[in-house]
Amino acid sequence: MQCIPGDLPALWRNRADFLREFGDPNSARLWELAATELERALQLFGNEALSLRSASRECGFTADHLGALVKRGRIPNAGRKGAPRIRREDLPPKKQPGGRGRPPRPKSEFDVDVLRVAQSFKEKR
Repeated sequence: MQCIPGDLPALWRNRADFLREFGDPNSARLWELAATELERALQLFGNEALSLRSASRECGFTADHLGALVKRGRIPNAGRKGAPRIRREDLPPKKQPGGRGRPPRPKSEFDVDVLRVAQSFKEKR
């Protein structure tokens, strides 16, 4: 079974109800406690205010782009004017590699040569 961390508290509470129904209140209490602790941890994690640089590492967009989104009001500012911060739960969805936007710049002359060879190989096919 695959699930995301946000789904786990409900799953664990269902498990606790099942155990309580079949006469194991101690185990049920432990599952309830675990569900509550996870909910609190997820809430704290989502409310963490990140700098633009940290936020850019999390979602893949540049810090300048995120700053522009905050300035335009598309993302709420969790910091102060002149020092914006973004709550983790307000980050835009992670940028997918190979998606729209500018391709990554090669880091060295060697990379440029490799790209040229790869393109010429594709053209020959």
